[in-house]
Amino acid sequence: MGVKIELNPFFFEATGGEDSFEAEGNTVGDCLKGLTERFPALREKLFTKKGELQSYIEIYVNGVSTHPQGLTYPVKDGDEIAVTVLAAGG
Repeated sequence: MGVKIELNPFFFEATGGEDSFEAEGNTVGDCLKGLTERFPALREKLFTKKGELQSYIEIYVNGVSTHPQGLTYPVKDGDEIAVTVLAAGG
């Protein structure tokens, strides 16, 4: 079954317009790593050069924020990960 990943439209250019994916893994980080292997252009949008989540990204699993665990947040088959972008304005 796997884990479903839903991406914010901010990422559509890197995925050719796709917004929903199936992934495998035990953590959010595992699932996102698999997604960046499929779409390498996502890597710089999701992660810093040190491999940390970009500061403007917020991750939810089944509607619950993964903060402060972030990439180490556990997931299981049937879970849904939502990758959102924090908005700023002035």
